[in-house]
Amino acid sequence: MAGRVRLSLRDMLRLNRAIDRAVTHASVGHTDALFYSLLEGSGVPGPARTAEIVGEIDDQLMGLKSELRAILGRVPGDEAP
Repeated sequence: MAGRVRLSLRDMLRLNRAIDRAVTHASVGHTDALFYSLLEGSGVPGPARTAEIVGEIDDQLMGLKSELRAILGRVPGDEAP
């Protein structure tokens, strides 16, 4: 087949290692940027525990539980089937 280049296993592993390093570097950089922008930028805000926020968090957790139940059939540690 014209135009196709065959790569040896060694070349494929080198390419895989380079991609892994690039993804890891980008991930660490992104995590650092989030950390410094959230925690170092303007300080850590105090907890905002209003009834509205607690209710929204509870709704989101219930949604996650129902999705997990749909995938696994049950939620570990949960009495509901």
